[in-house]
Amino acid sequence: MNMKESHGHATAIILLIGASLFPQSLSADESAGKGLTWVKHRHSQELRIDYVGCGGCNAYQGDTSCREARPILCLKVDHSPRPPYEITGEDHAMPKEYYQGWAAGTIALTASVIGMTLESRGYADAICREQLGDGYRMAEFHDGNGGWNFWAFGNVPSDSRFWVAIDDQPANCWDYYKKPLKAPDYVKPLDKMTAPDHAKASAPIFKCRDVDGSIIFSDKPCIDGARDGDGKWNGVDDDR
Repeated sequence: MNMKESHGHATAIILLIGASLFPQSLSADESAGKGLTWVKHRHSQELRIDYVGCGGCNAYQGDTSCREARPILCLKVDHSPRPPYEITGEDHAMPKEYYQGWAAGTIALTASVIGMTLESRGYADAICREQLGDGYRMAEFHDGNGGWNFWAFGNVPSDSRFWVAIDDQPANCWDYYKKPLKAPDYVKPLDKMTAPDHAKASAPIFKCRDVDGSIIFSDKPCIDGARDGDGKWNGVDDDR
């Protein structure tokens, strides 16, 4: 980018995160670490509830590269009584009821978020509240008072896996990253995914130049206005 030709740019570059932000080779990068993701199994139109769960996940080491962008599964617990859904399937290590627990609330999805920007469970909870409203927080593996799956009110999209937390295993992206780390220069925003019945469609991600001149992605505005541009960072906004 020629700095003299970009006078009209804003203070920071806001990227609307898509469902698959990086090339396939980067998605398979083992060094990025992996986070736990779930899928939507099915929906009951009669009871207005979703059955979500593992669907081939890895609850011990994570299954999806933290370089990828996925929605966060959020849950708002309101202690709703359990609807009369049928317990199906078979017993495994635990009785079948363990795998089809009731989360006593409503689920929804955020816009897609790059896993490596999720620096803590609390930060993921904050994204849920910001995009979906008070009371929402990131769903956790054991929210159905069992594990691996649960039922909850809602009707989330079924075309993507989504980030889910797990409290007793190192299978979260924040287990690898204590703060947002450097991401590849290649960025290809695709169509954003919206949370149903909510106005906010995506989370802003700022592409900044760090003090050592490297490019980082962050959820916060760039320090001292130092966003990405040509040339070494010099302590001021260098993308003019």
